[in-house]
Amino acid sequence: MRILMYTEPYLDAEHTRPQQIYTLLHVLKDAYNEEADDDEAYLSIDHVADDDIIFGSDDPQAILDVVKDWNDMVVDNLREALNGYVVSFNKNKGHDNPLAVLDNTATYELKKAAMAADNDFYSFADNALYIPVSGIGATYFHTVLSNADLARVRQEPENFAILEVPAK
Repeated sequence: MRILMYTEPYLDAEHTRPQQIYTLLHVLKDAYNEEADDDEAYLSIDHVADDDIIFGSDDPQAILDVVKDWNDMVVDNLREALNGYVVSFNKNKGHDNPLAVLDNTATYELKKAAMAADNDFYSFADNALYIPVSGIGATYFHTVLSNADLARVRQEPENFAILEVPAK
C-alpha cells in the first residue's frame, strides 16, 4: 500500500532517519489496527526497506509529483476496474456457475476502486492518505485528496512522506 502521510507532528529533527522511519511506521501501524475493517489485517512494517520511504524534506518534488495526479489515479483505477468487470462479466455470463460473474478478481478490484473513489478507506487498498482532513483537522485514513489538502501539500511538501507498506 502506498501511503501519503503528514509527518510534522511525529518527527523529531534530532532523530536519525532510521528512528524517524520507525516512528512513522508505528504511527501508521497503530492507526491501521484501529481503522482496518478486517480484524486479521495488519501492516507488515517489518518488511519495509529504507528505499520504500520518501521524505518530503529529502525530495519535495517526489511528493509534489505524487499528489499532482492523485485523484486522477483514483478515477483511472475506477475506470480500469469497471472495464475489467465488464470484460469478466461478458466472458462468464451464462457460465454453469452463477458466481463466476460475481465473486471473482474483477469484482474485488471493482470494490477496491469504488471504495477509493467514494473516499472510503479499505484495509487492502492500493493507495491511502494519512493526513489531517481539511475542515475538521482529524487524521485518519482516506483516499481522495481535497483541494485544500492538495494546496497544503504543495505549500509544505517537506512535511509529508510517501511510504510503501504491505498490508497483509
